[in-house]
Formats: sequence, C-alpha cells, structure tokens
Amino acid sequence: MNIHLVLKVVVFIAEGLLLLLALAATAHFEIGRLLFTIAVGAVCAFGEIFVIAKIGQRLWKWSGRITSMLARNRNARVEPESANRGEA
Repeated sequence: MNIHLVLKVVVFIAEGLLLLLALAATAHFEIGRLLFTIAVGAVCAFGEIFVIAKIGQRLWKWSGRITSMLARNRNARVEPESANRGEA
C-alpha cells in the first residue's frame, strides 16, 4: 500500500474526529452554538457570493457573444449598401 494513501487516510480520520469533537462541544456550550451558527452563516454567505459571481461571469460571456453576433449582422447589412453607392 502506498504511504501517501495511508497518510491521507490517517489525516482524514483525524480531521473527522476533531470535527466530531468540535460539534459535541458546540452542542454542549451556548457560546459554541453561537460560534457554530456564525460559522455556518459565513459559509452559506460565501457560497451565495460565489454563485452570484459565477452567474455574473456567465452573463458577461453571453453578452459578449450576443454583442459580437449583433455587430456581425449589422456589418453584413451595411456592406452591400456601401458597395452600391460606390457603383453609382
């Protein structure tokens, strides 16, 4: 078995037990419940901000595509008119 995999499993188990211990302390003490609630709220707020930023990036990309498509269509309509004026 790979030593890297063994270390990864040990660290994962230690983190899980520490989080379980923190959750038990949080449930027992009032200040712990308050801090846990604040931490969960912060994580949720961070997640919402991340999603809003991703949606904004996608809308920015779509607006660029739509603008370039409209500009191409406008140029296609303008070019034949200028060619006809040159012939007259």
